[in-house]
Amino acid sequence: MTAIERATVHAFAWLGVACTVGLLLAVLLLAPRAGAVLGPLTYGRWMPVHLNLVLYGWLALPLVALLLRAFLPEDGWGGGTAVQTWSASLGVGAAAWLAGQSSGKPFLDWDGVARVLFLANLLFLAGVLAAGLVRRRRAGEARRPGLWTLWGALLTVPAALAFATSPGTYPPVNPATGGPTGASLLGSTLCVIALFAGTPWLLGLSPSRPQRGGRGVRLFGALALHAAFFAAVSRGEPSHREPLQIAAVATLLVWAWLLPRWLGGFAWPAESRPWLLAFLAWGGLLLATAVPMFLPGLLDRIKFTNALVGHAHLAMAGMATSFAALLLAVLNQETRLAGVLGDRIGFALWHTGNGVHVTALAAAGALEAVDPGIVFRGDWPITALYSLRAAAGAAMLTAAGRWIVRSSGRLKARRNTA
Repeated sequence: MTAIERATVHAFAWLGVACTVGLLLAVLLLAPRAGAVLGPLTYGRWMPVHLNLVLYGWLALPLVALLLRAFLPEDGWGGGTAVQTWSASLGVGAAAWLAGQSSGKPFLDWDGVARVLFLANLLFLAGVLAAGLVRRRRAGEARRPGLWTLWGALLTVPAALAFATSPGTYPPVNPATGGPTGASLLGSTLCVIALFAGTPWLLGLSPSRPQRGGRGVRLFGALALHAAFFAAVSRGEPSHREPLQIAAVATLLVWAWLLPRWLGGFAWPAESRPWLLAFLAWGGLLLATAVPMFLPGLLDRIKFTNALVGHAHLAMAGMATSFAALLLAVLNQETRLAGVLGDRIGFALWHTGNGVHVTALAAAGALEAVDPGIVFRGDWPITALYSLRAAAGAAMLTAAGRWIVRSSGRLKARRNTA
């Protein structure tokens, strides 16, 4: 099994586990007393497992596969080991969270031994990538400008994660903040946009039409200018009520126009195009809804409700998942897993399920904004919406199951004919 195939199989497996846990959480919201059967494995212990397996398992492993393709010679040494090490550290993390060992910071729950092992995993991956570049140079392969620079930039990831997960960095609940600011949202989003924009280069995609000179320079120049604006508005202790902070979020809308134009200028393989369109659609909807949701008054009402959870699903289950599938579809063009993500039924189940999921959560959040106690009383509208949410989660789990079965079948069939 190649490193790319291994990363794909592991990504699908973690998605299946994460969706199973997500469905369990949805059932526990409908029937809280059912949690007594699980003993100490309460809702609060399963939640970080669900969130982190989605982020560090399903969404991260396609990026690991992308880096392995870009940095290593053809199926070079260490790629498969790096994937196995990644999943092993994630398994230790899941066991720790179920045991109640967590920092309490969403998506930064790494603590104790699990934290040390995951940081070591990141450094091991960095070593594998560096060794790959050295072997490419010794083999006389044509250099790809910028890979060493990218490698150096990637070294900031374990350092940043070590800082953010440290118990002394900031508390899980910070009484000194009233919530997100335009600057904080702008900074994190620009990092993600830079990742999206650089993907065609790492994939080695060709332009789909004649390119004007300096098109890429202009795009990344715009990103640099936007980053400079972020640096200007992030000083001090801003509030989301300040006009400049509102404007900072609104400036992100320009990327709903620039990014599709940029990505659409490359020759994406046929199987990946539906995922590219889904990525752009979910991303556009995410940006379009982020601006009004950030406005004073509305944000104050929904930031602790199901509406914000629904918005997170636009980002994670919608945009980010479509991007992960897009990467895997392109990376597996010439592997035994080619065509797995071309499954139309799985595609429809996932996106329809997520659409229903987001809609149900948005409706529940709207009810909470009017009557904050409605969730705790368990009134019938909330029960109905939570039931709809659980059904949507089951559809998404079915989609993940189809991809797992299809990938296993492809590997087994090719092995038998070899």
